[in-house]
Formats: sequence, structure tokens, C-alpha cells
Amino acid sequence: MASLEADTRLGAVGTQVEIFREDRPVSPNMRAYERWLNSLTTPDRLFTDRFVESPLCHPSVTLRRAALEAVGGWEDGDFPEDYQLWLKLLHAGWRLQAVEPVLFRWRDHDGRLTRTDPRYAAKAFLPLKARFLAEGLRARGRRVGLWGAGQVGLALSRLLREHDLPVEFLVEVNPRKIGQRIDGVKVIAPESLESPGALHLIAAVGSPGAREEIRAFLRERGWVEGPDFTCAA
Repeated sequence: MASLEADTRLGAVGTQVEIFREDRPVSPNMRAYERWLNSLTTPDRLFTDRFVESPLCHPSVTLRRAALEAVGGWEDGDFPEDYQLWLKLLHAGWRLQAVEPVLFRWRDHDGRLTRTDPRYAAKAFLPLKARFLAEGLRARGRRVGLWGAGQVGLALSRLLREHDLPVEFLVEVNPRKIGQRIDGVKVIAPESLESPGALHLIAAVGSPGAREEIRAFLRERGWVEGPDFTCAA
């Protein structure tokens, strides 16, 4: 409540969380998600990572009623309704944040809807990411390239085309892919990237550590996260 009262632009705040299981240790993937969630303690950090994963733990969230009503609340469909709400709020200009400290212990178990309901499967998140990415980039009139010719990158590229946002090229570090055309899109090396400007690059590589390596590579060459590139997963 103090955070919401201090910043009228905050539409919702979550808290840092501790994930636990009662039957066995928490998986490494869930521990990584916990660390990532707990790092989003500023609105700017959360905004830059909004297309990586769902950036707030839903049951830890306190919502501003005016923000919720302004975007039409939750919607029902074949998608994760909490993640869609966070993206709607951010797209409408509201800010989100995970406040410190850990105030929520989050039980993980095999029967959770996250594990059993197709609305919360990983493939259900990607269409939402593509929709909001496309809406934002089309409004800015930006050409688009995509870093990542793996499973996630190619799926995202196809979904962006469905939203009338064709990807002009794919960036890859695998020398066997460079110079090829995949899904009709040319593949280039990172060193062949043009200078930032009219182009917006989406980095869609999910392997551990790759996102930070890409961020470092682009920043060294004058690319600014947000205006020039966006990370997704």
C-alpha cells in the first residue's frame, strides 16, 4: 500500500517470493524463476523483462482498482489471464513492481494448474508476447529483426507475421545457420547488424546466460534496451 500511495503511476505491486515444495526439493528451473522474479524490484527493470516470463506472482499482488478498471480487468480465454493483465497494464502506461522483501511463500506441487492446464503451458504465453510486441512496434513504425533462429525465435517470428509485423532477418551465432534462409528469412551474424536507428531488434534466445551476453554485445555497440532492442523468451 505504501508503494502504491507513493507512486500514482503504479498499477499493481507484487512482492518477492519464496517457492517451496512439501514432497521434494524445488526444481532448478523454479529456483531460477524465483531469482528472476525477485530481481524485478524497480518498475524499469520489470518493464524491460516483461516479455521474458510473467513478471509478478499473481497471489502476491495488490492492484490499484482504477488501473484494473481502466484496462477492462481480467479476461477469460486460452491464455494465462494474469500474464495478459500485466501486459495490458504495461501497454496502457501503468507501472508494475515487485516490492521487497519476501512476503509470500509460494507452494509448488504437481497438481497446480500451472502444470496441468493448457492455458498456462509455455506455448500459451508466446501468442500474448507476439501480440503486445507487435502492437507496440507497429505504433512506432519500426522495422524488426530477431536474434535467435531456435525453436522460440522461429515460433515468435511466425506469430509476429500473423500480426502484420514481418521479421526482416534472423541473427545467429551458429556458423552453420549464417547465410541460410530459414522460414524465408535471411540469417546473419551478430557482427553484420546495422547501427541502431530505424530498426528494432527482438532478442529471443532462452539458453542460460545467453540473454545477458546478447545485452552486453548490443550495449557495447550503442544499442539501448527499450528504444533499440527488447528481450523475449
